[in-house]
Amino acid sequence: MTKRVINLFLYVLVISFAWMVTPASSETETEKVRAQCRNNNLLNVAYDCDCIGKKFEAARERDASTGYANVVNQVLTTDVDGCVQPEKIRAQVVKKCGMTYNIAYAKLHDAMKLGKSSFCHCLADESLKLLDGMDPKRIPTLAAGSTRALLACRKVASYAVPADSPFHPQQPIPIATLSGDEDINVTENQLYLIVVNGNFDLNRLDNTRYAVSDDYKSDRNIKYVTIKDQPVTELPVALIKRGAEAPGQIEARAISDVVDVAVNYNQAILVRGSQLKEILTRVQNNKRVNSSDYYVIIGDELYKASDLQARM
Repeated sequence: MTKRVINLFLYVLVISFAWMVTPASSETETEKVRAQCRNNNLLNVAYDCDCIGKKFEAARERDASTGYANVVNQVLTTDVDGCVQPEKIRAQVVKKCGMTYNIAYAKLHDAMKLGKSSFCHCLADESLKLLDGMDPKRIPTLAAGSTRALLACRKVASYAVPADSPFHPQQPIPIATLSGDEDINVTENQLYLIVVNGNFDLNRLDNTRYAVSDDYKSDRNIKYVTIKDQPVTELPVALIKRGAEAPGQIEARAISDVVDVAVNYNQAILVRGSQLKEILTRVQNNKRVNSSDYYVIIGDELYKASDLQARM
């Protein structure tokens, strides 16, 4: 494949992320650009989308006659200086490498047998070196994998793993037990977390560290189910502190389906105090529930409440 064909392919790749849609009248063009950037898995890693929005706005002001899509394409292919996010690209390269190392990287590229952690950090660092002078059309694809970075790390005999590497084992954050004299609050402002059948690990909520671990399972520790009537819409700070990514993936379902969804799809149950009694009854009566662990969220902290049913 010639260099000209490769560049054409990359140009089409960059400009084909739904930019050709005319902005809805209810939102400004700049807001549309920011939203489309944030919703794109390549662009939101490569760039600060607020910065891309400002670049678009400035370009639009310079020439109001140019069409919306053309201005967006012009910014993305020629004017991204100051918008690139090197550290986010580095983190994404490390994560992608860690998730696929045992499938492909070790077998095909880690010729000097660095091992997963060293090889992936080498790959991330070598990838960032390529940013200097890189054609903007290629930047969004950098975190997806670079042949030049792979070839460079293939020849490396040793590589230091940084102290903050996600490959270092995650240290569990202890969860205190709710005091025996603490009242159970059944108002709608009080939140409770229920884990059934041990299918949700509160010590594995740092998604990046979990994703690069050898026992990663893509359907675990990432989703919550809540009751559609008075749903919990935002991930509580107590869970975010344990490494989850705000705002979290929370699915609202009818109360009759909540326990089955938790069992079938490895989701933790987030409920309000006003819904607690009914959901506890449903947990207890569901024949597929073999075990249940209860937690209460008070302020920014999470507490075990093993005797929750007895306190009701």
